Amino acid sequence: MSMVTISAVKLNTVDPTSQNDVFLLTHLQYLSCGNSRRLVQAHRNIRTAVEYLKGQRRPRNFVKATWDRALAIFPQAFIFLSASFTHHHLLRKGQYACQQLIDLPKRDQNIINQHPGLSALSAQYLDDLKQLVEADLPHNPERTGRLCRRAPETETNSSTQNILSDPSETLIHNDKPNVSSWLDYFRNEPAFLIHLDPEFDLSKLRLLASATDDLQALWRSHTTRLPTIVPAAACWRGLQPSFEQLWVESMKIKTHDLRVYEQGEQSANAALAFCQLARPNQNNPIYIIGMEPPALIRHRTFGGCAQLHQRVTTYLEQRMVFNMTPKFSFVDLHIDYGKDGISATLHDCEKVWMIYPPKPHNLQWMAEHRGQQAKLAQGMGVLEGGVVAHTTSAEAIYLPAGCLHAVFTVAGGFLVSIDCTTRRSVWPFAQYLRYNIQAELEATEERNCYFLFLDSLEAALQNAGERDAFRAWIEVEDILQIKRENDRGWVRAARKVWDDYLKVDPIIDIECPCHGAVSSFFLEHFRDRHLRWLFNDSAENPTVANPSAGSGSRNIRRKCVTEKKRITRKWMTRRLGSSKAMTWVFAMDSYI
Repeated sequence: MSMVTISAVKLNTVDPTSQNDVFLLTHLQYLSCGNSRRLVQAHRNIRTAVEYLKGQRRPRNFVKATWDRALAIFPQAFIFLSASFTHHHLLRKGQYACQQLIDLPKRDQNIINQHPGLSALSAQYLDDLKQLVEADLPHNPERTGRLCRRAPETETNSSTQNILSDPSETLIHNDKPNVSSWLDYFRNEPAFLIHLDPEFDLSKLRLLASATDDLQALWRSHTTRLPTIVPAAACWRGLQPSFEQLWVESMKIKTHDLRVYEQGEQSANAALAFCQLARPNQNNPIYIIGMEPPALIRHRTFGGCAQLHQRVTTYLEQRMVFNMTPKFSFVDLHIDYGKDGISATLHDCEKVWMIYPPKPHNLQWMAEHRGQQAKLAQGMGVLEGGVVAHTTSAEAIYLPAGCLHAVFTVAGGFLVSIDCTTRRSVWPFAQYLRYNIQAELEATEERNCYFLFLDSLEAALQNAGERDAFRAWIEVEDILQIKRENDRGWVRAARKVWDDYLKVDPIIDIECPCHGAVSSFFLEHFRDRHLRWLFNDSAENPTVANPSAGSGSRNIRRKCVTEKKRITRKWMTRRLGSSKAMTWVFAMDSYI
């Protein structure tokens, strides 16, 4: 069997504007690269597949059916499929993966025919296939019939879908109070309509751009402010990464490090998520979230901008992640830890956001439906204060702390987001903990939530947000006391936050949220009533005031002196004997 050499194809001659199927071209590049080992492997995979079809080996039924279907659709489909995936890989990937792959060559055969290099490669593989199966076809009329069989229809597009898939029909971002083209898109697109309450009147949803004064006041009373849309270009310090760069870099991430979701549950089909960027599947969209940013993004700073800081100042911009979401992807109603966030889509990606404020009614509903699917569909008629926003790659969206949000992807692509906080974020974060929303997280992420709470607390204390910091601490004080018993690392971090704040002797003249003290007595009351349990390890009932207890700083100094005396006594006992050592320690106590 002949081998395909490096000169068989010149992929660098392909016009980039014609590369509208990244997945197919990536496979062609893989199969046509100069690595002889890969070429031998590709030919061996094809030969093995033919041996299975000849009956020399016994394949699994659904794998054999997939190969037969690939032959029926187009011979090149079978070539690309069998060259890329062995029988063993197909068993692990599943029949759905096969279906996605074999549909690509049928749909984009024109791409192959337009370019001599790609056409030569396809013809070479087709010739190899014919040599392998030629002897078997005359003796197997059944398989000959399968080759002539018409390919089964895998997807039927309605007239509405055909209109929406037209590139000239772009989604309009000019939000109006009563009408929006992308709300009509929800009504007419079955892939998104299944996630909505069929009895809910979508016209009741308030668009973000037309929020009333009362709605803005409602959001400000429960979190920092309304969600805010700002120019995405202003959020980047430098040029945005290109789609090709993102694609190449994301392919380098190890599969077991990816958080892949399918039908709302974690999945292992990471390859299908990338495949669906080129070939969306409205019945079973697969997406990847929380990917660590590759080097090309880490070296570019993304975060708040001047337009956002005119409305709210952000601090501690950290933990950048990016998501890969094909068209039809849907992320159900959730809360991002309790932190604020800034998100922006890249290139042609477009999203629709349904966002609700973290008011007690909404948080209580979320707590009662913890672990349930279809939260948005069940909650649309119950949740209060919701707004809807549409973003393209030209816009970034700021999501305030603690807000509930669901996300629809109306055009697939990548999304970059980064966590941050403000001086007012600590209160909605405390509400997030109060309603135990973090219980949905894994153990490591749940523990991390309490450290993130300390970050928000410190940002408030250091940036004139003491009122929110004090009431947030008191709001979840009983929850934090439980944390004190189980996590000494968190206790040390919490003590440092309060020590750094109290060592400057701040002047506070407010009434304690617990109504225990007012005016100039507040700070003394707060130390004794609300911080004593954090610093005093011997306290049995931290909620009862202890007149003999000093500030947290004095407690720490007293512990250091006691420990120093203990070590000194032990050392002197070894050197002088017990009686002389006790005499010496007594004298030192008098001196101290």
